[in-house]
Amino acid sequence: MCSLRIKIVVVVISFFVSFTDAISQEQVLAQLESCEGVVMRQISGRGAFQAIGTGTLLRSSDVIQTGRNSRAAISFRDGGFLRIAENSSLQLEAKSGSNSNSKVIMPFGRAYYFSREPKAAPDFETPSVTTAIHGTEFALESNQNTTNVSVLDGSVRLTNPMGQLSLSSGEQGRASKDSAPLKTILIKPLDAVQWALYYPTLLSVSDLTKLKEAASKEEAFAISALEQGQKTAAISMLENAPDTGNPEIDLLKASLYVEQGDVTKAQALISSLNSKDDPAYSNTFKARLSALNAIILVAQNNKEEAQQLAATAYALDPKTPEALLARSYTSQASFEIKEAYEWAKKLAELLPNNSFAHARLAELEMGFGRNEEALKQAKQAMELDSNNSYALTVYGFSNLFRRMPDKAIESFEKAILNDGISSLPLLGLGLAKINKGLLADGRRDIEKAAFLAPQVAIYRSYLGKAFFEEEREGLAGHEYDRAISLDPLDPTSYLYRAYNQLSANDPVQALKDVEKSIELNNNRAIYRSSLLLDQDLAVRSAGLSETFTSLGFSQAARVEAIKSINKDYSNYSAHLLLADSYEMILTSDASTSEKALVDLLAPLSFNLFQRQAGDASLNEYNALFDRPDQRTGVLTSASTYNDRIAPQIQHAAKGEDSAYAFSLGSELTKGSKHNNFSRLNRARLLGSYQFDADNRALLEGVTTYYDLKELNMSPDQKEDEDFTIRSGYQHHLNSNSQLIADFGYSQIRSNSLAHSTLRQTIWNEIINGESFQRDYDILMDELSREALRLFRGNIQHIYDSEIVSLISGFHGQATHTLRKENSPVLEDPD
Repeated sequence: MCSLRIKIVVVVISFFVSFTDAISQEQVLAQLESCEGVVMRQISGRGAFQAIGTGTLLRSSDVIQTGRNSRAAISFRDGGFLRIAENSSLQLEAKSGSNSNSKVIMPFGRAYYFSREPKAAPDFETPSVTTAIHGTEFALESNQNTTNVSVLDGSVRLTNPMGQLSLSSGEQGRASKDSAPLKTILIKPLDAVQWALYYPTLLSVSDLTKLKEAASKEEAFAISALEQGQKTAAISMLENAPDTGNPEIDLLKASLYVEQGDVTKAQALISSLNSKDDPAYSNTFKARLSALNAIILVAQNNKEEAQQLAATAYALDPKTPEALLARSYTSQASFEIKEAYEWAKKLAELLPNNSFAHARLAELEMGFGRNEEALKQAKQAMELDSNNSYALTVYGFSNLFRRMPDKAIESFEKAILNDGISSLPLLGLGLAKINKGLLADGRRDIEKAAFLAPQVAIYRSYLGKAFFEEEREGLAGHEYDRAISLDPLDPTSYLYRAYNQLSANDPVQALKDVEKSIELNNNRAIYRSSLLLDQDLAVRSAGLSETFTSLGFSQAARVEAIKSINKDYSNYSAHLLLADSYEMILTSDASTSEKALVDLLAPLSFNLFQRQAGDASLNEYNALFDRPDQRTGVLTSASTYNDRIAPQIQHAAKGEDSAYAFSLGSELTKGSKHNNFSRLNRARLLGSYQFDADNRALLEGVTTYYDLKELNMSPDQKEDEDFTIRSGYQHHLNSNSQLIADFGYSQIRSNSLAHSTLRQTIWNEIINGESFQRDYDILMDELSREALRLFRGNIQHIYDSEIVSLISGFHGQATHTLRKENSPVLEDPD
């Protein structure tokens, strides 16, 4: 009896918990995505404030506050993200009716809102104005008297009792309690969200142990907190500590401000230190000061002044780590990736036990396409500090490029956990998820990356590509336009937009975008070596070739495809386009040869099996958008003119390490006249397996059967059977060279019969010793049987460098042909 009661109680409690949990979930409006410093919540607007952390669910009427030197980011359940600056307060309110929006009440503070779902956007209410969002990105600053709204993208309507105002991209509105909203033009839109931007992580500006020994008691406590990773607490302690006039402490504070994104405070401290120009400043100290300022200017895209300051820092003390780091960043910003790599290499040699230095070197190794070396450096960085967010991020990308998405996801998630405001691991996480087939989740993470780094154009390009993969071309086009507005010199957005235009049947605009992408190609030198830039240019030439094909300019398409191959022989997209162009001029042997190369050169890709050149992967980042997928297509065409029907079925699928495709097709024609008949059956099976990032195998089988009966032709009966099996292998020796091998066997049988064929023969007759020549007409059936066996093999070695490209190899072929003829005579000559 007791047991029964316990079961009943458990059931009731379970039901109650499930019921209350369902109600609770309905009230959830948002979730805390990241936080720095002190972030507090007041539940339902009542009671005491309590500290909260990443992952906290936020419900209707909850009040959120950020403390000094603190920031937070939340994601709304209906879509959209909100970044909250320091010393800010807001309250969330649920929808009050079916036609109303949720609401964010913000009495004071600064916030930045980002969304690609404007219909689900909340209204914002401040003491002086109410906003209705019709767009996607804006910054808001509010106090008890005035409100400033800066629209980066989309549109916002401001309303108060004195009037209303509509703002669009690049405009700013200001409202107060006593006046209607007024409009101004934003000179530099991103200045409105400078507090939300992320700056490169810096090395420690000095030996913290030595600094602690010379510091005051309060400063020493702050340094101890910093050593334990408590940066926000360390900043607060240093701000509250008595000013001892120690310039090293001020420089440390400036560095921490930069890491927290508070560049205004950092630059104020740097200016103060520079104005003193104390003779006691050592060259090392001056070098660190100049290097820190240089890195700030790099992040703000002030390249020339940043380069001058970095050079000054290095001249003051070439052994200062910060100076080497600044030289690396400024060289990269000036498109000198070789120099950036050399400076990073010196930094790693100077600091062999520093995780950040090796992570920086690994990042630049990837810029040369040297993924093995990058992985080695990333592993070393991880061994030195397994919690360093930058090292974890670089290690994640190294694994992603090595086709190990699970390991990549693990690294990216750990990096995000350790540093929730960095956008790069979110980008990597999104790409890795898409690579595993989680397209919607991956796109959401890329959206978060664009939200955390609104100034980075390439994030918008990748977000647009993710929308394109979701077949949301309108949103994709908007992101490409936004990327171009942020950085009109980046070629990637133009190339992606060109394919979006092709999808929208606008090849003329696509042609303009591809040509612009080619023109701007070398601007990718900021993170690509000259060899990889040549490969990028080959990609763009392939895109131009496809656009010409869409416009019907087959000769121009063929020329561009050949140009692309000359720039980068390994560009499989160009080989595929060339194969298609050869088909148009009926050079089937050349077309078949090019397609065989495509199968061997291309990475594992669902789109490859679809034989759609436009969907082929465009570069190393775009290849990551290939994901597990499967599709089936059924096609039937028919004609009553010649009683023809041609059914066909195709199926293609891709997993994480394997892909396959098969097709079955038939064509049956009775003909428009009596005794006209033809039949064609064809089957194809293709499979590929990726053992690891360097090794891939391929197996293909094709069989064709053709039967023809046509009395108006000779021969009037024909039967052909073809069977081909082919195997291939691709092996990457290193980042510059690869081997591809292809072996095949074909068996062809052909039988033909020509009924009642009249042939003229010449007979020599000898009568009475004299030779006479006579012509006879002979009626016969001509039967021929032919069998061909073909063995062939190809091996190629492809070597690419910045100086030379070499393709070497050999081809071998052996054939065996057997032909039999039998022609019985139906009527003897007269």
